[in-house]
Amino acid sequence: MFAIAAVLHYTITDWRYRYGGWISVLNSIYLRDVKTKKKYYLRKAENIPYYPEKYQFKKEVKQLEFSLFFQPLDSTTTVVNLFENIEGGFKIFRIQLSPDEKE
Repeated sequence: MFAIAAVLHYTITDWRYRYGGWISVLNSIYLRDVKTKKKYYLRKAENIPYYPEKYQFKKEVKQLEFSLFFQPLDSTTTVVNLFENIEGGFKIFRIQLSPDEKE
């Protein structure tokens, strides 16, 4: 079985941050294969701090671009969910992967 690197690129452009606020990432965030339930944990984050450090939004800055790097996915993985591993943490469901995105 051949492993595929998993990198998610995000741009946050959200009205909730227009008056400031903060964002960070937990080092325990993970992807979970929808079919097999296998978990793939975060290896590295770029342009976003790890909690408890915080990126503070300023009024004039309304977006943040960052990347999350996860353990390599199995080649059979086609759909994943993303979980912030904490009570009340955010979740993103049914992230579709296409063959082109996996290379």
